[in-house]
Amino acid sequence: MFLSVVVPCFNEADNVLPLYEKVCSTLENKADDFEFVFINDGSKDETLANLKSICDSSSHPVKVVSFSRNFGKEAAIYAGLEHAEGDLISLIDADLQQDPEYIVKMVEYLNENPDEAYEMMAGGFEEVTAEDIAGDVEGLEFFGRAENEELNSSDTERSIKAISQDMADFWMEKGECETDDLTEFFSLVG
Repeated sequence: MFLSVVVPCFNEADNVLPLYEKVCSTLENKADDFEFVFINDGSKDETLANLKSICDSSSHPVKVVSFSRNFGKEAAIYAGLEHAEGDLISLIDADLQQDPEYIVKMVEYLNENPDEAYEMMAGGFEEVTAEDIAGDVEGLEFFGRAENEELNSSDTERSIKAISQDMADFWMEKGECETDDLTEFFSLVG
C-alpha cells in the first residue's frame, strides 16, 4: 500500500525538518512505500527554503506545493489531496503536536484487515464510506469522540486522519460543484 503523507505548513520553518525526520523514522520498515506532500501556505519565514532542502536530500519522494499567499488550511489540504498519489492519504500537521505512530497503526490495521472496506479513519479506526458521507455528513460526529481502548488516542493524536484515494477523488469531484459540502468535509479532515 503506497502512502501519501500530506502536511499543510504555515510559518513552520523550525518544525518541517524535525517532522520529516520523525515521520521517516516512524514509517521506515513499517509502511511499504511512502511519499510526502508538503503544502507551503504562504509562509513568511524560511519554511519554503527548508522544504526545498528536504526535497533535495530526501531518499523518499517529496513534493512541495507553494502558495503565493496564505489561503488557509482547507486550501492547503485540497492542494495536498490533488497532488497525493497514495492508495492511502494521511493528513498530519507540521507543528509536531501529533504522534506519527498513529499513521503506522492505521497502515497496520489496513494491512491486517485487507478485506474490510474503508474510506476514512481517525485514530479510533471508525469507518465510513463515501456514500455514507454523501448521504449524511452528520453521521461523522463520532470523528472527534470515537474511542478505541486498544489505542488510547488523545484528542490531539486522533486528529491525524487517513483517507483512501477513492474518498479523496470523490470529494475533489464533489467539491467542484458543491462548495458547502467540501467545506464540511475539510472541517472533518482538517
